[in-house]
Amino acid sequence: MLGALAFVLLLRSSADGLDFQRVLRPVVSTPGPGPYYDEYFSGNVTVLLGTEATLNCRVKQASGITVSWLRVADVPKLLSVGAYLYTMDNRVQVEHKSQSSDWTLTLRNTTHSDTGVYDCQVGTTPPLDRYIHLTVVEPDTEILGGPEIFIDQRSTINLTCVIEHSPQPPDFIFWEHNSKVINYDSDRGGISVVTTKGRTTVSQLLIRHARPPDSGRYTCRPASSRPAAVSVHVLKGGQRPEAMHTGGSSHLRSTSPLLMVLVALLLLVPTLHVALEPPLADRRWVKVR
Repeated sequence: MLGALAFVLLLRSSADGLDFQRVLRPVVSTPGPGPYYDEYFSGNVTVLLGTEATLNCRVKQASGITVSWLRVADVPKLLSVGAYLYTMDNRVQVEHKSQSSDWTLTLRNTTHSDTGVYDCQVGTTPPLDRYIHLTVVEPDTEILGGPEIFIDQRSTINLTCVIEHSPQPPDFIFWEHNSKVINYDSDRGGISVVTTKGRTTVSQLLIRHARPPDSGRYTCRPASSRPAAVSVHVLKGGQRPEAMHTGGSSHLRSTSPLLMVLVALLLLVPTLHVALEPPLADRRWVKVR
């Protein structure tokens, strides 16, 4: 009955401007007699954590028939019947305009717990069900090479921030140095940012001719995503990372396997010594004058 699946971007306006929702929608199936769903406009929805989710259900040939929304669970939870709400959750809103085939369920300030299946049910006998999957996602943000990065003085600091698993690219990305937003036009000069947006967004911060004051904590802070941070250490000529106390924890992680091997060898030495010694009866005694 269902055709191939297609990705559609549903553009909707909000008080804050334009917002996007990525919707997985199947192509419309051939309608039969009586009410039927327009599946193209009744598809699954993926939204960012904390944003608004709009689940649309388009029902054709349903004049005078009640449409309800339910949250599918072990015990289904009734959310609305017609235009009336049956939930105490004030984040939920249902809308149906006169002469329209659309029944819209809106959830504001979405949380991870809102992820699940919602049923747009037509009150026929037996009832018709259209199951719509809502997925609330939180993008992953990572600065490659962290958490400790060591840079030689007068070289170029190149920090790469990767944002994945986002329904749409972030509207903006701020870079911070020691909790202050970096000014790319500062008197220091040599600072630039290159950002490539897509299903995976990559932002590169470049700081040329690194010097000790450039050391510190750098944060990549995308819109609608958790920030990521790394500590950068600019090494003076001849200085080695091992000599820096600020990087002690990372060096401890790198050397701890070696310490474990040494401890294991030390524990084996007495055993090997005993195993190599001949039995007491086989030993030859030499009198020392």
